[in-house]
Amino acid sequence: MDIVNGLTLINPIDPAQLKKETQRIYEVCDGCRRCFSLCPSFNTLPLTGNVVLAVDGSAPTSDACSPLTNGAAMNGNMSVVGGTAGNMTVWAGAGDTIRGGSDNETIGGVPNDTVIGGSGGNQFIDGSQGHQSILGGSGGNETIWGALTDTIIGGNGGNETIGGVASETILGGAANTFINATAGNESILAGGGNTTIWGGAHDTVQGASGGGSGLIGFANGNETFWDDGATAGRHDSISTFNQSAGDRVSLNAATDDPNVVVATATNDGGNAVLHLHDGSSITLIGITPAQLTTGYFTTH
Repeated sequence: MDIVNGLTLINPIDPAQLKKETQRIYEVCDGCRRCFSLCPSFNTLPLTGNVVLAVDGSAPTSDACSPLTNGAAMNGNMSVVGGTAGNMTVWAGAGDTIRGGSDNETIGGVPNDTVIGGSGGNQFIDGSQGHQSILGGSGGNETIWGALTDTIIGGNGGNETIGGVASETILGGAANTFINATAGNESILAGGGNTTIWGGAHDTVQGASGGGSGLIGFANGNETFWDDGATAGRHDSISTFNQSAGDRVSLNAATDDPNVVVATATNDGGNAVLHLHDGSSITLIGITPAQLTTGYFTTH
């Protein structure tokens, strides 16, 4: 009896293994669809958007293994899945869905694309044209360039470097991440790995989650560190915090009182450590407990 990824038709099937294998098959099939023209069932599937058959110059003409002859019709109607060997470069059209493979990749998206990083190698994702949804991959080191109106979620493998611009939303992943948010007016949520964030004016930054820690550099004033009041074990540090320039720590009013936080702050090498209700802490580098007042805080 053949065994496929640990599954057989005779031995009892582990539900977790079955779910994992079913998901794997679904992702491969969903990212391909080359067989749709051969299967009448595709006429009744609840597909959204356009489905365009790839046509290239060599038989079989619909496998897209040679340069396409109907590239204009395919533009914006493609689902691209990277391979498992060699280096890959993909320049997308509007509305495409691109999933990286398991080797080195360069992916250039355009507005209304969805880009999902791959599982290996080093990856560069250019989302600088904006209006893109970008999800980092699960392997290798990754560099992501963002743009106005992008939503970026960091990956969970290797090291991540994310460059943002004004009015962008960036969510860190499980990997160790560096986020450049110096353009300002950005919404940043650090992920589960260790995260370094360079902030800019009017940024809103939420610290690390899970077992990670965040090192956050404020700059240019009116920045807010936003605490959700429900992330146990978080230990973040903020440098160049400037209360007189409008920087604030925003506490969850249901869990933390600014008066209590000021009263319970401790000194660590001349730096004030704020102890919050959920067991997390915030270190204000260069600010002593004696300098703290409730004016350093706001609530939400």
